Amino acid sequence: MRELQDDSAKVWLNPEDAAEKGIKEGDLTEVFNDRGLLKAEAVLDPGLKRKMCIFDEGWWSRYTHGTSYNTLIHPFINPIHEVYFVSQMWAPNTCWNECLVDVRKAVTE
Repeated sequence: MRELQDDSAKVWLNPEDAAEKGIKEGDLTEVFNDRGLLKAEAVLDPGLKRKMCIFDEGWWSRYTHGTSYNTLIHPFINPIHEVYFVSQMWAPNTCWNECLVDVRKAVTE
């Protein structure tokens, strides 16, 4: 992932959505919801449907400014499928591929 994405985690956004939020290509963004936050560099893609963003899984928090995409999802646990529960770990019924989020330009210090 680091080699494919120039050593920086990326989030793909529709250019019209990004413009509405003041986000430009390469800006550091925050993808967030009431559960957590993920920081990634913006890539503007006119082929992406509006009101969507895409982030490739596989990035460890040390490469995403101490944030994690795992914090954005709710790990619904079915006791029938789980022998034990470890927070933010894979579960057979976790909704990995979709969750409701918003995106904003990150405040840099």
